[in-house]
Amino acid sequence: MAEYEHFEDRIGYLAERDRRCSNFTTFVLSFLPPLLLIIVAQMADTYIDPYQRNVTDYKNGPSISFPVKPSIVTDTDLVIVSWVIPSLVILTVSWLKKSKTKRSITVFLAFCETAAATFLFVVVGKKVAGSLRPCFIGIPAPAPAPYPPVSLDLTSCSYVPVGWRQVSFDPSGNSRFETILPIRTCFLERFVEIILHSEDDVSAAAGLVFLSQFLHCEFHSMSSTAALSSLFRLMVLAPPLVAFLIGIARTITYHHRFEDIIMGFVLGGSAAIYMWRSHGLSNKSPSNRD
Repeated sequence: MAEYEHFEDRIGYLAERDRRCSNFTTFVLSFLPPLLLIIVAQMADTYIDPYQRNVTDYKNGPSISFPVKPSIVTDTDLVIVSWVIPSLVILTVSWLKKSKTKRSITVFLAFCETAAATFLFVVVGKKVAGSLRPCFIGIPAPAPAPYPPVSLDLTSCSYVPVGWRQVSFDPSGNSRFETILPIRTCFLERFVEIILHSEDDVSAAAGLVFLSQFLHCEFHSMSSTAALSSLFRLMVLAPPLVAFLIGIARTITYHHRFEDIIMGFVLGGSAAIYMWRSHGLSNKSPSNRD
């Protein structure tokens, strides 16, 4: 009788986990809390300037995808990251499954899914943040009368620091700040425009969707023991930690503003929450996984 009850508990746990894994709403809802925090950060950045610095070399809006200057990361690099590496991962997993080293495969899948989910959230989240910025930074700083406002051709937005204050210099070398986009610019218009001018990031997101779904199904079928579940509980801490450290690195080395740290942390936290809930690790005791 006890074995039968244990079997029923096991079936119930697997059914609950299958329901969570097949529920794409979990992925969407995990974006809502960080989006609210990002909006607050963007609004705060309109009125709080922690330090003055030259932002003329800032390109393509908020970005925490790589702790290096954007000019170093080419389209080819993103294609390799988003399509070639996932293909190699899938082939490697297929080969490892034949060797019957189940625990090694599971650990490998967990690390790969952690990396894929983190990067996927960053790719999507930074586009949303780049679209939100012009909605809040719309109050131009006072400028001397002899200098007219800076105009902007909307057809070239992808090559202009989107939503930031552009720096211009007078003959004496003193800098002055002016907003690039007006506050009336629509979020949807900016979002569509950024997406259309960012084929590399769209390709990266598409490739990582395939990789994350493949890894999710494979890992879901293997992570039933208490030991592996405990290991994965530690791995879900990796996305917020990595994104947080990258945000700090970019803020220090490339003069990004303070909300990059916030955005990195909340996007990484979203990836962790999504993986935690979709694998059914919340509100489950290890005894039910034995």
